[in-house]
Amino acid sequence: MSLLQINEKLDFLFNDLSFSQELQKSLLFALEISEVSFAHISILDSSKQFIKNNSGVDFDMFSEYISQWNSIVIENKEPYFISEDIINSKQIEIPLQFYAGFPLIYDDKVIGIFCLADFKNKILSDSQLKVLNYVLGQIQSSLESQIRVYQKEKNLNYLLKIQRRFFTS
Repeated sequence: MSLLQINEKLDFLFNDLSFSQELQKSLLFALEISEVSFAHISILDSSKQFIKNNSGVDFDMFSEYISQWNSIVIENKEPYFISEDIINSKQIEIPLQFYAGFPLIYDDKVIGIFCLADFKNKILSDSQLKVLNYVLGQIQSSLESQIRVYQKEKNLNYLLKIQRRFFTS
């Protein structure tokens, strides 16, 4: 079992500017490789998220649908793809035609989702999927490193607190 409590807020992941910039670069790279309109990373139990949008259309218009599909990824702990007229609503002017969601896993638990979405019906090629799997691995490695650093800092602070109590008593 991990020292990190999975129900602990994961907002600390975004306190490091270089880490945030690294995630933004990964999203931009994923957009270029997959040729889609949106790339998105959301971390469970966190209010923070990263979105790269090449479309000029407000991502929030689709966030309810994206959340539903992300739930499937979380539940199954595996990628989920949709490539058809997936949103055909009169309330939305431009329907989404493509969604690909990938779980971000730490300590055998899904801690976030990396997803792509587009307005065009799309099937990712084998080479695109191969590169996206590489990007996913980079994102997961970055997340794992951030969590390990946080855990070590938290443990060190705890030990220093105990040491201060012991030596000041």
